[in-house]
Amino acid sequence: MYTFDDLQPFLGSSAQIIGDPSGKQFDHVRATTEADAHALTWIAAHRADKHDLAVSTRAAFVVCDESVKLPDPPIPCFVVVPRPKIVFSRILQGLFVPEAEPGIHPSAVLSQKARVHPTATIGPFTYVGDAEIGANTVIIGNCFIHDRVRIGANVVIHAGCVIGGDGFGFERDVDGSVQKFPHLGGVVIEDDVELQTMTHVDRGALADTIVRRGTKVDSCCHIAHNDDIGEDCIIAAHTMFSGSVTLGHRCWVGPSTSFRDVLKVGSDSFIGFGSLVAKSFPDGAELMGNPARPIEEYKQMLTALKKAASG
Repeated sequence: MYTFDDLQPFLGSSAQIIGDPSGKQFDHVRATTEADAHALTWIAAHRADKHDLAVSTRAAFVVCDESVKLPDPPIPCFVVVPRPKIVFSRILQGLFVPEAEPGIHPSAVLSQKARVHPTATIGPFTYVGDAEIGANTVIIGNCFIHDRVRIGANVVIHAGCVIGGDGFGFERDVDGSVQKFPHLGGVVIEDDVELQTMTHVDRGALADTIVRRGTKVDSCCHIAHNDDIGEDCIIAAHTMFSGSVTLGHRCWVGPSTSFRDVLKVGSDSFIGFGSLVAKSFPDGAELMGNPARPIEEYKQMLTALKKAASG
């Protein structure tokens, strides 16, 4: 059982405690509506029913922000913080997510030239070629890590990922035949990156393909040769980058977005669901559509189409 003392390291100095934490304990987490007297839960600030949830939940501890109208007197102990989802995530990571056991699974196959940090975890049925795996990195299993791949520290690579495979580079000769362009570059995955299930990162043609520090890539994404993906980006499922794309830092890319080759999208950009990015955009771009265009322009186009359709 955990008590309020176990929560304190995750809360920060701005947390307010509403209610009496003494005597309250928890040993599991639940959704607010399913919580019992030994549960920890949280309330999202955007929920329309957040005030009702605060009144009705039976949880021992509730993490929320100050926008939630709390019952008087409070029955659970409310932990009021500016960013409840961040705090709740840290609590879950610290108390409920088991740390991976360092080591190499017996079914994994490693090249003699592989350099794996002793604190890293290599899961079952994984192949690691002439590659470098950093400290505390976890490769879940069923992955293929080719030669010339450098993976930093605290990286998580989920099942089915292929890192460092050949890029898709071909040239048509004068007679119409197709000639392969050999890819002799590598892949650099910097610290704190997470690649989820079935994502592929191709090696560069001559230079390296790079996924920079802190970026999170969802399942079934493709990062092609010579791409440079910036720091702390969030890239949702089924996104496809063609070759030689540069994505700035802290970008948000919606599901099923595609990028044409040889373009640049600046830092702090937002790209909406299902967009086709066919040209470069500066920092702070907010894009949507096929082809992608500034969101305000996209809205104006939709309005004009509706007017035209209605006669």
